[in-house]
Amino acid sequence: MTQEREETFNQYKKNLDKLYEEIAMWSEQNSLTTSSETIEISVDASERATLKKLLLRDENQDTIATLIPISAWVIGAKGRIDFVGTNDKAILVYLKANTPQSFFKNIDDDAWYWIEDKRRGKAYKLDNEFFNELLLMVSDYECN
Repeated sequence: MTQEREETFNQYKKNLDKLYEEIAMWSEQNSLTTSSETIEISVDASERATLKKLLLRDENQDTIATLIPISAWVIGAKGRIDFVGTNDKAILVYLKANTPQSFFKNIDDDAWYWIEDKRRGKAYKLDNEFFNELLLMVSDYECN
């Protein structure tokens, strides 16, 4: 891996770690527990890397959703993670604020976003409240 690609991948890992910390805190507020499992993803055609996926469990310890890292290299974004529940999946992308080549307007913070639909491309920043909405969408789990 070139130095530039390694820097990109390391930043992706940092962004994932920060997201997982936030989600663990938000989940705890809703009587959910989190745990992680190691997975491998492709970095390029010949290289693989180890990352963690985050599992969210309800009071019965049933897994209701999983956050799965997909790639540090995404067109128009600085990374992708899939939020997979028992009913649906939401794709989250890491967007940088005020990037001239951005496909989306009103990206005021470097953060994880959910894109409402491909045609309109409205981006929603992932925060505690919106996380609860997405959790309901992907898993039908209603937070307190």
